[in-house]
Amino acid sequence: IGEVCRAKIDPSKPFAENYLGEFFRPDLSVIFVDENNLIIPGATEGLVAFKSDSVQQKEYIGPDAVEVQTGFFDDIFIPGDKLRKEGKSLYYLGRSKNILNLNGQKYSLDTIQSVLSGLFSDHEFAVVAERNNTGLEQLIIYYLGEEVLDLEVINVALRAKFFALEAAAIEKLDRIPLTSTGKVDVQALKSRI
Repeated sequence: IGEVCRAKIDPSKPFAENYLGEFFRPDLSVIFVDENNLIIPGATEGLVAFKSDSVQQKEYIGPDAVEVQTGFFDDIFIPGDKLRKEGKSLYYLGRSKNILNLNGQKYSLDTIQSVLSGLFSDHEFAVVAERNNTGLEQLIIYYLGEEVLDLEVINVALRAKFFALEAAAIEKLDRIPLTSTGKVDVQALKSRI
């Protein structure tokens, strides 16, 4: 999405820790989302997202919009950063572990999982970002269900919803491992790779 903030540095004054700059984009709004990518009204800290106020970026969804494809999904771009917003000032707090960085695009793993669940409603999914032997992230999809899914069928479905997104592998499981708190045990899945 390009540059979203700018900072003026005055060498005579101390630079605020983790200060990124002043948000300046009139075509975007700074919002914050929860772990399910739902907007948290009034939030000023957490997983940041940028909501498009531009009609052109809204046209991204779908394979026919080749000239304006961006990293936006349903008008929202989630870069994977945790920020704090004070007025127009943005401060860096860290990275989310739930973002896939693939081919220069960033994708929310929760959104990918939600889309797959909607398209293949008789299956349960767990998606993982894992580094391959060259150090680049790749998408691995695990699933439960009676029907065996084909990697190419999954990738056709993903490309129809997301720009340049393909899974490197899929694997059918007997059960999806869970942590003691009932969340998907990502480390157990990664150990299978």
